[in-house]
Amino acid sequence: MPRREIGRLPGPQGIGGFGSTGQSRGPLSRLPPNAILLAQAGGVIVPIPNRIPTEPTPIRGPGSQNLTLQDVQLPVFGHQGPQPDDVIQGAISTCPAAAAMVAMAHANPAAIRNMIIGYQAGTVATSTAPALPRVYDVQFRRRNARVVRITTRFYHQAGQLIYARSPNQVIWPSLLEKAYAVLAGGNSYSGLARSQRQLSNPPDVSQVMQDFVGNFGWTAHTNAQNVTQPLTGLSSAQRRNLIRELNQAGNRPTIAASLGSNVPAGTNVVANHGYAVLAYNGGQVTLRNPWNDSSIAGGAQFRLSFNQFLSAFQMVLWGQ
Repeated sequence: MPRREIGRLPGPQGIGGFGSTGQSRGPLSRLPPNAILLAQAGGVIVPIPNRIPTEPTPIRGPGSQNLTLQDVQLPVFGHQGPQPDDVIQGAISTCPAAAAMVAMAHANPAAIRNMIIGYQAGTVATSTAPALPRVYDVQFRRRNARVVRITTRFYHQAGQLIYARSPNQVIWPSLLEKAYAVLAGGNSYSGLARSQRQLSNPPDVSQVMQDFVGNFGWTAHTNAQNVTQPLTGLSSAQRRNLIRELNQAGNRPTIAASLGSNVPAGTNVVANHGYAVLAYNGGQVTLRNPWNDSSIAGGAQFRLSFNQFLSAFQMVLWGQ
């Protein structure tokens, strides 16, 4: 039986009335009170100064009483900049955002650098004063230039980072997820988690792509009720178009949403999960699971034949 990511539904919900292909459109969600609006002045983005950052609340549940908020004194990026293997999804069901981060680090790492803006340096603890965390402005890509101000304090459990983190001693995945919890999660990590859907309205994969990447295109196969089906239902022309789009995965962030059920066991694809698409060549699609766990079936990064890919996924989205 294929594994299933319980509650981690990346799918295409939220793109109302889409056909087999399209481009991003739609209304923008309301900003939470502690997000910073930027003014557009002659094309120059000017942040509102002196806004004090607040800390998004953690997910409440078993073990949450053991969470502690600790400052992390690690570099934002490694010497090579953002890398796809920098991202570990962490303990909450935020696979659309995690997959988008992996895809951006692969295809357009400069865009990640541009999202994270240094605001002020922290201070080292002294005998008379505690350490102050660093503060960053994180700019998302939706219209009206939305920026969130956050600190380098992150939730830990038993001394380990519990949400998005990196095995490479960098903090950009943690920064982006934390800022997104403020912007799209209502200042709470619970607001991002698909497993907490009964408590909130977490962003779907289309909203994540618009927030992180900007304008995007997509391909899906739907039935008469506008419900997505396996990509095996695409016509020959649509398959050719999809191959053309997959060929661009090295140049623009591309992600894929797996089926909610009936994922073929031989593919090692997790149901209801988001993957970064890294390449298409030789009739094979290279995918990366944002869990970043080499011990799972298929490993963190693996390849599928094009037909296997069609049988296991319901939607592909790419930046434009």
